[in-house]
Amino acid sequence: MRSIARFPLLLAFGFGSAALLAGCALKPPPAHDEVLQQALPTTPLPPAWQAASAGPTVGSAWVRTFNDAQLDAIVAEAITHNTDLRAAAARVEVAQQSVIVAGAAMKPQIGAQLGGRSTYDHDSGGANSTTLAYAGVAWELDVWGRLRAQTASAEYGAQAAALDYAWARESLAALVAKSWFLCIESRQLLALAETSVAVYAELLKLVNARRAAGKDSDLNVAVVTAKLESAHSSVEAARRTFGESRRALETLLGRYPAAEIAIAPVFGALPGPSGASVPSALLERRADIVAAERVVFAAFRQQESAELALLPSFGLSLDAGRLSNILTSLLSLNPW
Repeated sequence: MRSIARFPLLLAFGFGSAALLAGCALKPPPAHDEVLQQALPTTPLPPAWQAASAGPTVGSAWVRTFNDAQLDAIVAEAITHNTDLRAAAARVEVAQQSVIVAGAAMKPQIGAQLGGRSTYDHDSGGANSTTLAYAGVAWELDVWGRLRAQTASAEYGAQAAALDYAWARESLAALVAKSWFLCIESRQLLALAETSVAVYAELLKLVNARRAAGKDSDLNVAVVTAKLESAHSSVEAARRTFGESRRALETLLGRYPAAEIAIAPVFGALPGPSGASVPSALLERRADIVAAERVVFAAFRQQESAELALLPSFGLSLDAGRLSNILTSLLSLNPW
């Protein structure tokens, strides 16, 4: 009968706690339109770009649109061996573990302690031993939402770290692709310079033959000879540029910069142009811009958690333990 009488009280307590927790909901972070209105209060933004849109939008797999197997391979190699990218991936793991740690504060905390002590009394010639066993459960009620704000801040921080990693990955892929195309350009410039040397060499032979036949002067021979020497200098400069571009690409790939990587002789077919959109939409697709937004949200929740920490906290605790008989008898001794 006693348990039946307590049931309505427990039920009322449960409904009251649920209503209290529901009434202490977190404040929503500032919306995108609200932030945009505060940043640009007098600037009207068109809903769409006025120019005609042609072509698809740029996706995350933009490297494959070049249909270059070697470019795909070196981009994958750079992503695998880049140390800065591995450090960014480690920061993502740390941020994800921080979310778990922050969420653990919302769960009951369980602790236990077990100990023993033995003493010897020289006067009485006896030994006394004491044992202690203790277990406790504590649970902080998130009445005001402080713990939820901390967890939300950690989640936004983890999202920002993941977006920073994605941005670093895309930036590395873009840098490798740019270096790859610069290497192709350098190789073509070297081939053009070598062709110029061959042309001026044949021209010098022709001018020498004409001079031997009395149809040309020594001045023309000197001019063509100077142009041939200049072409040789251009070949050396182009060869040096080609080697430097290959070494820069090998450094990005994590290789030793020996200028030994094979470079395609010509450019592949370029993909079509991407579709036009509002410039603000381009910023919204950039992972670093979205990561900065998540950092702002994390700071918003962190400030909210700091403000809620000034309010009193409520918790439930349950402790249980056992002492040895000797220590219990000493504690229960009444000197009066």
